Amino acid sequence: MTSPRRRSTIRTVYLTAIVALGTMFSTAPAATVEEIALLKSAERHKILVEGAKKEGKLMFYTALIVDQVVRPLKAAFEKEYPFIQLEFFRANSDRLAQKILAEYQAKRYDVDVISGSGATTMGRQAGYLQKFFSPHTAEYPAELKDPQGFWGATNVYFMTLGYNSRMVKPNELPKTYEDLLNPRWKGQMMWSTSLTSGAPVVRRQHSADDGR
Repeated sequence: MTSPRRRSTIRTVYLTAIVALGTMFSTAPAATVEEIALLKSAERHKILVEGAKKEGKLMFYTALIVDQVVRPLKAAFEKEYPFIQLEFFRANSDRLAQKILAEYQAKRYDVDVISGSGATTMGRQAGYLQKFFSPHTAEYPAELKDPQGFWGATNVYFMTLGYNSRMVKPNELPKTYEDLLNPRWKGQMMWSTSLTSGAPVVRRQHSADDGR
C-alpha cells in the first residue's frame, strides 16, 4: 500500500523499537517506505533517528494502561530521544481498530505505531500494516513475533484458574484442561475474558449452599 508523505503507514511493534519506526523518512529521500522499514545496514539507527528529528512527533495508539505503562513509557522515550514528542491515544483494541479504519478511509494518516492484538489483526487484514525489521526481535521467541515481520509482542498475558476455597479442596483441583471435563464441574464454572484487551471480565456464579 502506498501512503501519503506525512504519515506513511500503521506499524505494530514492541515498545523498545518505537524509535526505529517513528518516521518513514531518512537522509535518502529516494528510499521507499518499505526500504526504510526493512533497513539492516550498519547505518540503520542513524538514518532512522535523523528522519525522526525531521518530524519531531510520534503518534502511538495503544490499549495499554495509561498511568502504569503509557505515561512512564512516554517519559522514558522522550528522555532517550528528546527531539521526538510522543503523543498517544488510549482505547481498547476494538475501538483502536475502528479509529484506524475510519481514519484511513477518510485519508487521515495520523498514527505511527499501534499496540493492541485486535487492532493489529484488523489493521493487517485491511492492508494497513507495514512489515519492519529490528535487530531486537532476534531476542524474542518465535511465538512472540510475526514470521513475516508485521508485529512483535509488547506484553504477554497469563490466564490462570481461580477457585472458591470454601467449596473445593486443594487436592480436588483440576491439574489439566482435560480435568475440567469431569462431570462434577458441570454448571460450576464460569470462563469469560474480554475479547481482545484489558482486564478479564469476571462473572460470579454461586451454588445454593455457597452462603452468599
